[in-house]
Amino acid sequence: MVRPYFEPWVLIGLNILAIKLNFDDPLEATRLHGGWGFIGSQVTELSVIVGWVRETMGPLFHALHKLKMLRILEDEEITGLDISSDSGYAYVCSS
Repeated sequence: MVRPYFEPWVLIGLNILAIKLNFDDPLEATRLHGGWGFIGSQVTELSVIVGWVRETMGPLFHALHKLKMLRILEDEEITGLDISSDSGYAYVCSS
């Protein structure tokens, strides 16, 4: 298994944190296996989530962009959707 290049930096950061917290682990086993295992699983989970969203939502947003349904008109963006969509103002201004 190829590990990312930031593993040493994670271990160094965890070692600094252990020193500040006076954590007694002379072999660094907790920091090395537990800390990197936690960080590695989070990186794996994040990669899976990003990949899933890219593969499922990417084509949808691409199609909406091509059909020009992704954004509203610039005039409606400037004036706000209260008037164009709701036929009124959402907030009453008292001056």
